[in-house]
Amino acid sequence: AYSSWDILIAFTVATLFLFLLLKTVRGSRLFEALFVFAVFLGMGSLVSALFGQGWAILVTAAAVFLYYREPRVITHNLIVAGGTAGVVASVGSAINPMSVLIVLAVLAVYDLVAVYGTKHMVVMAETLVRHKVFFGMILPERPRGLLALRRQVDLKHGVSFLGTGDVALPCLLLAAAAARYGTVPTLPILVGALAGLVATDLLFFRQSQKRPMAALPPISLGSILGYAVTLFAFG
Repeated sequence: AYSSWDILIAFTVATLFLFLLLKTVRGSRLFEALFVFAVFLGMGSLVSALFGQGWAILVTAAAVFLYYREPRVITHNLIVAGGTAGVVASVGSAINPMSVLIVLAVLAVYDLVAVYGTKHMVVMAETLVRHKVFFGMILPERPRGLLALRRQVDLKHGVSFLGTGDVALPCLLLAAAAARYGTVPTLPILVGALAGLVATDLLFFRQSQKRPMAALPPISLGSILGYAVTLFAFG
């Protein structure tokens, strides 16, 4: 079983590692290789658990091919979703929902400090975008933006970004709660997380001058309120 400390330590190590790389490495190849490795490792573990190792190799190879052959926003997002689902599936059933709530609360506060206080998260994100490496999902303002090429994505032109943590953490709570209460009782968590995401996106795109926003706090708040509903109704 995993604890909140396990998740927080893993997050801290990964963040420090990426921060040091951004300070010392100038090219983009290494960052892209790390992204591809992490995402496809997660995707491979999910497919392997569901269908076996042979299918995992086949699906992962096909995903790698699509990532480079069709380097569009929608392809990128689907692959990130698959990789994130693999990590969530492997961890979610082995962690207590209360541990995930602690992680959500701690990292929501961290996100506020990192975006509005020290701003180091903003610097890291802007550096990765300049390298055209996106450690997260790309959310265009308009649906047709999903068909844009990754290299055309720019912080200043109708897109927002959702980090892998912003996606994985509420999904982790969803998976942990589903393992305990079942699928249907966890729907309030999904609704709450989506409400937080939509609110953040609307606020971001309505800014006259686009400034980075911390997405995790509203998503965490929505997820936690959703979990409270689940506990009240089904606990």
